This record gives sequence, structure tokens and C-alpha cells, in this order.
Amino acid sequence: MIGIAAGLGASITWAIASTFLGSQTARMDTISLMAMRAVWGTLTFTVALFAVGAHTDLIDMSFDSMWQLAGAGFLASGTGDALYAVAFFLLGMSRAFTIVTALNVLLAFALASIFLGETATLPVGLGAGLILIGVYLVALYGQPRGGGSLAMGSAPSEAGPRFRLRRSRKRQAIAAGAPPPVEEPGHGPAAAQALALASSRPAGAVAGQDGRGLWRWILANRQVIGVVVAAAAGLNWAGAIVWLRGAGADVDPVAAVFVRMPAVLAVFWITALVWPRSSIRRREIDRQSVIAMAVFGVVGMGFASLLIMVAIQEIGAGEAVSLLSTGPLFGLPLAVIFLRERITRWAIVGTVIAVSGIVLIA
Repeated sequence: MIGIAAGLGASITWAIASTFLGSQTARMDTISLMAMRAVWGTLTFTVALFAVGAHTDLIDMSFDSMWQLAGAGFLASGTGDALYAVAFFLLGMSRAFTIVTALNVLLAFALASIFLGETATLPVGLGAGLILIGVYLVALYGQPRGGGSLAMGSAPSEAGPRFRLRRSRKRQAIAAGAPPPVEEPGHGPAAAQALALASSRPAGAVAGQDGRGLWRWILANRQVIGVVVAAAAGLNWAGAIVWLRGAGADVDPVAAVFVRMPAVLAVFWITALVWPRSSIRRREIDRQSVIAMAVFGVVGMGFASLLIMVAIQEIGAGEAVSLLSTGPLFGLPLAVIFLRERITRWAIVGTVIAVSGIVLIA
């Protein structure tokens, strides 16, 4: 019962955290987003570590367990979450969330069968087929016709109208013979380039024709690239969950999650400080972004990660990831209400089919 409650709790908290992440993917580069989130996640688990007395488990942990838990954790909270943020930007929350979580279930069961010896049954096979069908519908038909591509993954109410206003000012400036105004970072094509190139600089300031050529190529192929990136994120998460099941079965959940924090924090902050185009390096982070990433770090990297670890220990990797992947049921309405994303009927149908496959597997 504890494991089931933890899995469902992780699903709900991750959907909430993802909403805050989705609100920032067109405002900051991915490296800075992950670095800020790591700060809040580390603070949360540092407090929790001493509050529940798990620091003794950390001291007694063997080096073999420590490096395996750190590696599995970085695979999930490091590379997996970074790819997840990029997929959000390219596809929007509703599509990216469904694709990543559904493939996460499918791949986790496959990896658990290979490496942990968990048996695959007929319901598992049928569920896997439904997941693939649902992902196919969401990936191919989830994008509304005529949907904007200038601020993908961001709230249309913010990015869309503001970009049209700037475009109008640009035409007026050109007509008057004055130099066109420079776009603000975090919106429009500049925002797209910011994520694709890990840059928060305005589009006109990105060095050379190569950067603009790369962005044009990404924009032209954003659907295919977004699905590939989402699949890569799902594979990272699935690998991390199976690895955690094998390495953290007898470790306190708080200590097991805390081990990953130093590596995630160090890698992203060093990269953000060294990379000249990051928002952190250029000090282009506003209060709204700080608050949003604080919530994402505490809720997503904090509570959700802890609940996932508890679920894995209590009911196993397969059932835990199945419960976690009911997230699209919560994420879809959140994306519509708070991020004001437009979704198609096929996105809804695909989500329901994919979740049905998840339930069948569980």
C-alpha cells in the first residue's frame, strides 16, 4: 500500500513540477534551468538527510553502493531531466510529457526483464502495444494545425502576443529608417535559439551565420527532433530506475537520493559558469524564474525523487514506473490551464490509449 501511494504521489508531484519547468523553457537556457533546480533539490535533501537521521546511512554506505546510486541518480536528474527540458521546449508540455512517460514505462519493463529477470506476460505485451499506439498518435497528431513555432513550450498568452508587438515595432523602425530594436532574451526566435544553443543572447547577437543556420534546421525539423529527444529522456529515466532498483534496495531512500546531488550540482553549475552564453553567466535571471525553478527543484527533484525511490523499494521497478507514468492524466489539464497550450483530440485519445496500456502492464 505504501509503495502504491508513493508511486501515485510521485506521479502527481512530477506533473506539478513539470508545469513550472514548462513555464521557463522559453525564458532560460537548459543548462541554467538544471543548475538552478539542482541548488533547491540539494538544499531540500540536505535538510531532510539530518531531519530523519539518514546521514548515518550515508556515512556507513559502501563505495560501491555510493557510486552506483550517484551514477543512476545523475542519469535521471542530470542527462534525463536536461533532455526532458529540451523536449518540453520543442514539443510543449502535453506532448513531451506523454511521450517521455509512456516510453519510460515501455523501456523500463524491457530493461527490468533483461537485467533484473522480471518476467513478461501477455498483459505486458498488450500493454506495450497500446503504449506504442498512444505515443504514435500523440507524436504525429498532437500538434494543432497552424500552431505557433516561435515560442514552443511556452505560454502563448505571454510569448505569442509580445512577439507580435515587437515584430510590429521592428517594421515601424525599418520604415522610419532607424535600426530595428533588438529582441529580448527568452522570447520568440531568440528564445528558441537560447535553448537549442544553450544561449540566452538575442538572436541577432548569436555569432555567425552558422548559429542561425542551425536554428533554422532545428525549427524545420523540430517535431522529429523533439520526439527523438523525448525518447532519449525516457530511455535515461528507464535505465536509472532499473539501476536504482538493483543498487538501492537496502539503502535509506533519503540517503539514496541525496548521493546524486553533489554530482548534479557540480556538473551543471560548472558548465553554466564556464559557458559564456548561459543565463547564469550573463546574469539574466529574473525573480519569476528563480521562484519557478525553486518549486521545480523542491517538488520535482525533491519530493518526487524521494517518492519514486520509496515506490521502487516497496513494489519493484516495473510497478513503480507504471504508477509514475499515469502523470499525463494530471499533466494534460495542467498544461491547458496554466501553460495555455492547445491540444488536439488525437493528443487526448493517444494519452488515454497510452495510459490504458500502462494500467494493463501494471
